[in-house]
Amino acid sequence: MQNYLFCTIIHLSLLNLIGCSYDDVIFPGRFDEEFETNKGNLKPFGWQREPESKIMEYEKILPAETFYKRHMKEKLPLIYRNAISKSPAITLWDDEYLNSTYGELDVLVELKKENRDFTTGRMRFEKFLRYYKEKQIYIVSLLPTEMMKDVQAINSVLCGTFKNYTHESNFWMSNGGTRSVIHYDADENFHCVISGRKDFLLVDNKYEHLLYMDEKDEVSGSNFSPIDPDKIDVKNYPLFAQVPYTYGTLHAGDCVYIPARHIHQVRSYSRTVAVTTLFTGGDTRETFKNDGCETFNNDKYHSMSDVDFHWTYSKGDSTVDMGYMNIEILRYTLSQPIKMFGPMNITEFKKFFLAFSYGEFMIDPGTVFKHLSKGKDVITQKHVDHLSRDDLKFMARAIDPPHGPQSTDGEEVYFLPGDALDNDEIFDEDTKRMARRLKAEYDTKIEQALHEEYKQKTEL
Repeated sequence: MQNYLFCTIIHLSLLNLIGCSYDDVIFPGRFDEEFETNKGNLKPFGWQREPESKIMEYEKILPAETFYKRHMKEKLPLIYRNAISKSPAITLWDDEYLNSTYGELDVLVELKKENRDFTTGRMRFEKFLRYYKEKQIYIVSLLPTEMMKDVQAINSVLCGTFKNYTHESNFWMSNGGTRSVIHYDADENFHCVISGRKDFLLVDNKYEHLLYMDEKDEVSGSNFSPIDPDKIDVKNYPLFAQVPYTYGTLHAGDCVYIPARHIHQVRSYSRTVAVTTLFTGGDTRETFKNDGCETFNNDKYHSMSDVDFHWTYSKGDSTVDMGYMNIEILRYTLSQPIKMFGPMNITEFKKFFLAFSYGEFMIDPGTVFKHLSKGKDVITQKHVDHLSRDDLKFMARAIDPPHGPQSTDGEEVYFLPGDALDNDEIFDEDTKRMARRLKAEYDTKIEQALHEEYKQKTEL
């Protein structure tokens, strides 16, 4: 018992060095009279109070509409056991195979102990495989299209409205000893383990105030807590001892669904490989469109190559387009002011663009307007409906910088996390203040328009 306790509370990166394995780790923690006294002070997250329960589990993949009604609409996490157990990757993806088959692809890398103040690195996959067991780095990158055929897809999001709202897949790999900050993300997420073990602690977003979350960046859809999840300082953060949580452990073939904005913390202990599927609820939050689901075979095997992801990376691409917004949400957002107030000329578009981007952008709004309007004086709803995926990506890239360094003509980039990275954003504090004012004005106009529309309907 003493060895188990010791293996649990030491820093994760030391597990292998002192002879501990992940089988020795107590998870989610042990809450007894000893810890009731000090509320698990300076112990890992999970030792401060007893969990509410395990995350709900299923042995069979739910049909898309059932998943939507039971879980996505209710923002209720779940675990699928053996959801991707037929993936060739589970047996194929050792380091030798990955190096010989996919070594020339580029990957983005982060520091093992997540720090969101550091920039992202980029390197060839074969170079990462050479160094990752000795350096404190891990991969979190777009799953290259070349690797998608090896991974089984989650059928719950392959038909209906989900089919158009699945925007990227991420690839995770480490030698263990990783842990995330306590955080939430903007996207709906299926996180699936290919090899190793991952532990998840989940907290409903309504308890955000107990976690002392940082002041949210108005541009970002994510946020995190400054509290060290390895050593919870309950004396300085007393509310933390009240945080209710659920928990679950994933092994090879298992997947967890983490709803958008659902707070979570993740840990791994030895070599771990995982793949995520990110999608967005969009206008499906209230209604689910069952298009194509009636004839969809939920028991049939599909690979990630069968998924129409918005954002992808293939060998030779200059950027690894990770973290951009869902382009169908972008289309929907661009449509709203046009539907309510009519076509947008360049002046109105600039106001909309500044408000939507909060004044932070990479390309001048006038240039974006010319690209979207195709040389016309206004952008109409017909324009928006017929914008191509590349058009919408142009607008998305105009708002956000690329995630990580860029490559020129496919040349190798070796860039460690934490190195300086220059992205020429075009904004200043005056622009940002004006953008916040315009955003407030737009929100008020849309709210008034919706109120008037509702009033007219009720009077009929």
